[in-house]
Amino acid sequence: MQNNMSINLKELTLEELNFLQNQIVKEKDLRTNNYCIYTHGCCERSTHHLNKYKHYAKRITAIDPSKKNGYAFIGDFLSVDKQNLVPEGSYVIEVCSNNLTLYRVHEDKDELLLTGNDREYVTFIKKAKEVTGL
Repeated sequence: MQNNMSINLKELTLEELNFLQNQIVKEKDLRTNNYCIYTHGCCERSTHHLNKYKHYAKRITAIDPSKKNGYAFIGDFLSVDKQNLVPEGSYVIEVCSNNLTLYRVHEDKDELLLTGNDREYVTFIKKAKEVTGL
């Protein structure tokens, strides 16, 4: 492959780099044929549980370490109460109440990478960035 494109990354702002990274992830997603099923750990829990506690899942494509809450995880929200189709190797953050869990999704089994709680969000974000390289 010949490189006909030249971008000086050092001249871009952090916001522009995050935007570019998201565009690259989206383009890679369009080119992949390997999708996996991801299901939130609370998917089959009772309606009472799902309504009582905060729940969300997000396929993350970037992490902004300047944030100190869930807004640090940039990406697409996933359904909590049904199956989702995500590209092989996707990183997913899962939240149930104040518990935080980071997975890497694989066809045969989700790989647990990190656990934490929302009282230590800043530490969780820092570790997630190290583990994922995003």
